[in-house]
Amino acid sequence: MWLTLTHLTAFCIFILLDSHLNSFPPGASFLWHPTPSPFVPLEPRTTHAPHGGHSFTQHAFKFGRMSWWTAEQVAQLISVARLRGDVDQATRKSADLRFLDLCANGVNAGDALIHVATEASASPALRLNALLAAETLFTEKGWCEGAQFSDRSAVTKRLLYVVSIDPSFVSQRKLDAGLLRCLAKIVALEFPTTEWQEWVRQCAVKFAEGDARHCDALCAVVAESYRNYFLWSFLANDVADFLLHAQITTLPLRTAVMRLFLGLMRKRPRPAAEHEVPSSTNCMLLSAAVRQHVLAALLERVQELGLLTEALSDILVADCTASFAVASHLIADTDTALTVFNAFPFSCPSEDHGLCRERCSASRSA
Repeated sequence: MWLTLTHLTAFCIFILLDSHLNSFPPGASFLWHPTPSPFVPLEPRTTHAPHGGHSFTQHAFKFGRMSWWTAEQVAQLISVARLRGDVDQATRKSADLRFLDLCANGVNAGDALIHVATEASASPALRLNALLAAETLFTEKGWCEGAQFSDRSAVTKRLLYVVSIDPSFVSQRKLDAGLLRCLAKIVALEFPTTEWQEWVRQCAVKFAEGDARHCDALCAVVAESYRNYFLWSFLANDVADFLLHAQITTLPLRTAVMRLFLGLMRKRPRPAAEHEVPSSTNCMLLSAAVRQHVLAALLERVQELGLLTEALSDILVADCTASFAVASHLIADTDTALTVFNAFPFSCPSEDHGLCRERCSASRSA
């Protein structure tokens, strides 16, 4: 009886297995296969690193909604979506949507865009389009949290090279000015660090020596300082103190100093409960020492302009205008207000020199 039940059980199991196997298509295996992974590697691409760097291999892949792109792929997308005139509307729209997806979900979107924007062999239009897209990614999430930059050190080094060393860099050019802004945004996002403090100090030293490139770099950092109270405070105290005691008297460098002071005054961060409100007692930029220096400089400029007749120098007028603008932010008492008021006829925009001459003549006649 026991053998009969055993044989019957085995027979039933065999029947069940047979019916299960016959339910698969011919040639199919009944072994379990895992669901394919969303990770889809593309062909590796060897990319040349500019500025004497080594060649390296990059891989493009997708992982869920996140994606990884090579600089070559980004350049091709921009070219099709924004630059080429030989593509149809559907192709252009498709490329544009992919490019927008890259900017939103590419884990290395910023790296690839900066790579294209700084690639000297690329066309100016291609580089500019890459730059404009990259600028929007320098945010707390995109940069500090690494949402859109995979190698921040490499990006920083690339921008520092272009801004500080590359002989073709011209800060007045739209592309180079944008790259400088990107570097300044990095400083504002990462400050305070020992490295950036030292870099800003070196910029100030070169600024005082008349180095135009470092002057532009320091001004770019000032323009972004409203984002970071600690950066603004460092500039308004350490850098302002250094420039004040550098005793810069030559034109147009002293005008650049006044414009730097003015930029800092205009970029003062909004008051916050956790930060001390800048004032004449705790901030060098707003101190009595700076106020006296600026007022003395303003009076000197007014006297110089008063001695001129027809030969009104553009540089001198610009210097007087900058000094007047800074002094206007430092009015603390009646005497200061009177000095600034009396200087007003001499402080006019450089593009309105005819009116300025009339004011100077009227002031001398009075």
